This record gives sequence, structure tokens and C-alpha cells, in this order.
Amino acid sequence: MFALTGCEKTAQVKPQIYSSANFTLSYNEMQSTGKILIDENKNISLSVDSPESLKGFSAKTDGEKFTVNYNGITASYDTKDLPDSTFFKLAFYSLKKFTDTEKIEFNKTDDSYIGTENTELGEVKIELNEEHFIKSIRIPNQGFYLELTKNI
Repeated sequence: MFALTGCEKTAQVKPQIYSSANFTLSYNEMQSTGKILIDENKNISLSVDSPESLKGFSAKTDGEKFTVNYNGITASYDTKDLPDSTFFKLAFYSLKKFTDTEKIEFNKTDDSYIGTENTELGEVKIELNEEHFIKSIRIPNQGFYLELTKNI
């Protein structure tokens, strides 16, 4: 009797993000859904659809400024002034970091790529689909999980 074992494949790939994506976010005890848009200058906009208490909340960043809008009230902040523990900063930081990165080493599975990077926010686990688009980002020590699907 013998067993065949497969070799773990690794690949260097550049993560991509859809220009328009639906998101599902889990952050500690909070669950949220909404949309993320990325423009040609890699500015990121996020709008919340649920929970109902946050519906209509939106945020955007150009990497330097962070602007939030809720019920007609708008406020802008320097990105560096936001606490690392805010879920918007975690989402923007991880999306920007991985789409600006040249290439990351991933382990190839049957239908995805799995990678881990150590960052100033802690260990970040990223999963890509076969076309190298981000499927999910997890920051375990922050209780953060972001899942993306293409907005059709």
C-alpha cells in the first residue's frame, strides 16, 4: 500500500481588485454589507447597505485624506490620524497595500491563491481567485474579515 502526496505549488502574483465590488465585512461583533468602487487613480470609495443603522454611510480615500459622509454630514481627516482599529481604515489599508504591491508569494490551491503577509497591523491573510482578484482579506488579531465579489 502506498499514498500519493501532492506538492504544494507556490506562485508570485500581483493581487487585483474589481473596479466595482460587493463586500461582506465582519469586524469583531459587527456584520456589514455594501459596495466598493475603485477609480482609475486607485481612490477607494465604500458605501454601506447594511446594517440598517449604517445604511447610507459612505467613506472614500485618496490615500492621504479620508472623507466620511452620513445623513448629509461630511467630515475629512488625514488618513494617518485615524486609529488603526477602525474597520474603514483596516479595509482601505489592506486593499491599498495589496493592490500597490508588486507581487506576493501565494500557495496555489485548486481554485484560489492563499497568501500571508506580516504588516504593521499584524498578520494579514489574503485569498485570490484564479484570475488573481482579491476574494477575501483576514486580519485575525483585529477580528477583521472582508469578502469581495464582483459587482455585475
